[in-house]
Amino acid sequence: MPYPRATFAAIAPLLLGLACVTWSGCNDCDFLGTRCAGNVVEQCGGVDQQIGRTVERTTCQGLNPVCVQANETRALCATSASARCTGSSSRCEGNTVVECKDGFEVATDCSQVKEAGPGAMAGLYRCSALPGGPADCHKPVN
Repeated sequence: MPYPRATFAAIAPLLLGLACVTWSGCNDCDFLGTRCAGNVVEQCGGVDQQIGRTVERTTCQGLNPVCVQANETRALCATSASARCTGSSSRCEGNTVVECKDGFEVATDCSQVKEAGPGAMAGLYRCSALPGGPADCHKPVN
């Protein structure tokens, strides 16, 4: 006895989904983590995305114009490929925080940090080191 059309219509999407997962045919990329493509950081899909993944690209620019490959699965934008560091050190250079991330120096302009919420404004934060703490962008105390 042939299967009713309604049953096939219900099973077809499941079979297509299984084929996508099995053959990765529904993804535009198949690498894990992030990687450099010139001065662009590429990530394959979102954090928990398994089907329909595409390459997300972030261009390295401004204070961090160079893409560096920290390890096999981690790339990031840094101040330069030669500015290496160890640990979790940070320092202020004017109103810029320079911190060590994955062995490379990464800079953040505190004047560009915006407060969360409606009417967010940049320019409220300054680079400073609290007593006994690392340098970071802090909102000035009134």
